[in-house]
Amino acid sequence: TLLPERSSSGGLSASALATVGALQNTAPFEVQIGNVNAALLELVAFPTRLTDSRTSQITANVFDASGNPVGGVPVFFEIAEATTVPGPTPVPGTPTPTPTPTGGTGEGLEHMDSQGRPVFTDSNGQARDVMRTRYSREGPQRRVTVRATVPVGGGVTDTVAVIIN
Repeated sequence: TLLPERSSSGGLSASALATVGALQNTAPFEVQIGNVNAALLELVAFPTRLTDSRTSQITANVFDASGNPVGGVPVFFEIAEATTVPGPTPVPGTPTPTPTPTGGTGEGLEHMDSQGRPVFTDSNGQARDVMRTRYSREGPQRRVTVRATVPVGGGVTDTVAVIIN
């Protein structure tokens, strides 16, 4: 610990008073205390295609405006959409069905482990959740879009697709 010099009378010495005076005459600056606002959210899935496994780990990476990871930020994960992709037309001339969206819940076939609760980022700015599916291994290919949202700092959102089968 560095203590200011004291004069023989017990007060601050002339050099210590000069240092205090210099500090008081510096330009004002801003110190931000607390959580920095999230400016960027990058979402990744591993694996991005499910064949045998029925789970995919979804990782949200949260950064501030300077590109630094932000810890302690709530991230909400959800199934945004699930669409069954039609297979090839079996007989020439048979119309190909259009993809069938299932809505926000994926008809209960897919869900996130967090179940709508926030997952907070760690000191590396990462929050992780797991997407699980009960979709049949024999069914046609299915595309599931997972969305992550950080509601603080004006809110940022990103999506990632996971292909099943």
